[in-house]
Order: sequence, then structure tokens, then C-alpha cells
Amino acid sequence: MLTLRPEQASVAGPVDATMAKTLAALAAATLDVRQVLARAQILAAHGRLAEAVADCDLIGQRDPTPSVRALAADALARVYLIVGRPTDSAHWEEIAISVLDQVPPEYRDAVTFERLLAFKQRIADFDDLRTHGLGFLLYRIANQQRALKQYDEAVTTYDRLLELAARNAGKHAVVLESPSDPRRDDQPIEAVYVAASSVYRARCLFPLARYAEAHKALREPSAAVNPYQAEALRCLGDIALEWKGDAAAAAAAYSRALDVLADERPMDPRFAVPERSRTRTDAPPAMREHGDFGNIAWARLDPDRICNADNCGWYRDFERLQSQSKRALCAFISNRTTEAIADLDVITELDPDDAKLTARHMPSNYLRLRDGFTSGGLYASDRELAEFKGLPRVLLLIGDFAFEQEQWGEADLAYERLHRRFSEAINERALG
Repeated sequence: MLTLRPEQASVAGPVDATMAKTLAALAAATLDVRQVLARAQILAAHGRLAEAVADCDLIGQRDPTPSVRALAADALARVYLIVGRPTDSAHWEEIAISVLDQVPPEYRDAVTFERLLAFKQRIADFDDLRTHGLGFLLYRIANQQRALKQYDEAVTTYDRLLELAARNAGKHAVVLESPSDPRRDDQPIEAVYVAASSVYRARCLFPLARYAEAHKALREPSAAVNPYQAEALRCLGDIALEWKGDAAAAAAAYSRALDVLADERPMDPRFAVPERSRTRTDAPPAMREHGDFGNIAWARLDPDRICNADNCGWYRDFERLQSQSKRALCAFISNRTTEAIADLDVITELDPDDAKLTARHMPSNYLRLRDGFTSGGLYASDRELAEFKGLPRVLLLIGDFAFEQEQWGEADLAYERLHRRFSEAINERALG
């Protein structure tokens, strides 16, 4: 049986005529579970917490069925969120979900279950907003959307972050009382979230084929000194390759990124991560990690993490590895094989795991790329590659380049771009 304990004595608050009529109507219908729980939320909104808790407790104790107990716990979670207690709210929403989760799916109210999950996320969002600020919340949500390949939605969220950052510059943070607090969007946004979002927003435009817009968006972060400057320059190189197949322009951008990375400038305090958020936003300890079975994989950057030249020890090495190896690809595309292979040395220099595999003559990123460059093709053989010309050839090589380094997400995006832009022409050539 669900027991919802009452809290302190109620805080008597003013009750207007409309609310009095609403409460009277609900009191006359005490046998209706949803009405009683709705009444509890109205009471909470008017400062009568103990009465609100008592209503939820009454329903939870009166009916032992899981669906009703879940509704009672959910109502209590909403009561606590109304009064600005997200920790208690999250506790009771977890109870509501766990109670309803005991019901077999075929008998469970799917709509109610999804509503509980959505409210749980709303609680988490409010907790993040109060604890870490508006910038962190929007940054995390946008990164989640980007990870799910919801690129249009991510761009919209990054845009909102950048717009609010400009609008709220110079404002002071306030303690929000509830998710519906009208001051919610009037909070200052820290510079580190603005800098990161400027680059990540541009990256979301790649799979949407909005390269001209991405190129324009990257001008400022690639020119100004900030913790993401090298990454912005690398993105410009990627645009040159993916949009126009221009290996020379791409190589120039990658070289500029390498120059920025070589400049060991001191950390700019303007871009510091707020003290309250440093543990939550810490980057993984290394750029490569070992799985349970000893498999080596690229570190996974969760949506709430911040990884840049100022706060992550391996960020510079990772960016240098990416830019220099991409410059090697540009040399290979331009038929400068010796130069391409020389640039690949950065892999064994900066990736100890790959260096060990290479020294043992085991399959490694370095060996796959070196042998591919030597033979004239990567995943596609030299004969298969010869069937592609111009931009389709470059896009295929971008996909193969990522594939050979086990960057599966990047490879998938590259092959998808090739398919979306040129599949019809390639099919006609194959059938021709």
C-alpha cells in the first residue's frame, strides 16, 4: 500500500473567489480520484501544502490498485514541483513509474505511462535549471537532440540558447520558484555554452546539407580566440571537403587548426565552467576507452559534458589527431601519397592504444589507413574507387576514412550524404 506522509502544517494563503468555487466543486466529488488529485495541485499552488499532501495520501491509501497508486504518487510529485522542491518531486515520480511498471504492458495505460516519463524529464530539467543554469539546460537538451540525429530540433535549441545569451547579457541570476516561473528565460548564460553551441550548431547543419549557412556561422568562432577555435577551423575544413570536394581548401583549414593547437595559450577565465557545474560537466578521462571485453572505443561524450581546450586534458591531442589525419586524407585525394602517409604518424604519436596494436602488427587505425593509401583505396578498393569521380569520390573516401578508424557514426553520416546527393546518378552509371 502506498503511504504518502504529510509534511509540515499548511501555510495559509489567500484564496480568491474563483479558487474557492473550484475547491468547493471538487470537494463535492471526493469519490473521483482525478478530481481529488487535481484539487491537491490547486491547494499546493496556493501555499496549502499539508492539505495537498493529505489529499494524495488519502487516494494512495484508499485504493491499492497500481494504476491509482501511481496516479497518487504522480500527483504528489507535481505538488512538490509546484512548491519548488524538485528533489522530492523526482522521488515520488520514480515511485509512480515503478508502481505502474509492475503492470504488464498489455494491461498498462500506455498514455499515462508516457505522461509519467515526460513529467520525470520535466522535473530533471527544472532541477538542472536551478542547479546549473539556463545555459547548461539548453546546451544539454540540444546535445541530446543532436545525438538522436534530430538536427532541425537541435539547431532550434542552439539558436534559442544563443538568442537568450545575447538578450540576457549583464543580467543577474535569480532563484526560480517553479518550472512556470516567468523569470525562467531571463537568466544569464555563461560564455562557455555560447562558444560550444556556436560550433555544435554549425555541425548540425552538415547532415541537413546547409553548408553555406554553416560556413557563415563558423566565421566568428574560427577567427576569435576561444576554447573551440581549432574545432571550428576543423569544421571549415570538413565543409570544404563535403560541400565542394575542395581538398586544397580543406587542407589549409586543417593546417590553421593545427597552428591554433600548437599555441599553448593560457586559459581565458571568461570561458571557465561555473564551479557548481564542473563535476557534472567533466569530460571522460581519456579519448579512448576499454570496454568490458577489452575492446577499444572512442570515448563517448554525454550530452551534459563539456570538452574543450581549457577543461579537457586530451582535447588538444584529439583535435590534432583529427585535423592532421584529415589533412592526410586531403593529400591522398590529391594523389600525394608520400605526404599523406607522413601525416598519419600523428595517430601512433597521440593514440597509445593504436601505437601498441601497430607495433604488434595487429589491425589498427594507422595500418588500415597507411595500407589503404599505399594501395590506392580504403574500404573501397582502387578499382572500385576509380568508378567515382569528383565530389562523389571525395564523399566516398570521407566515409571510408571514418570507417577504417571505427568512427561508425561519422561513416554512417558520410555514406548517407553520398546516397542522398548522388544515388540516382550512380545507379544510372552502374546500369549504363
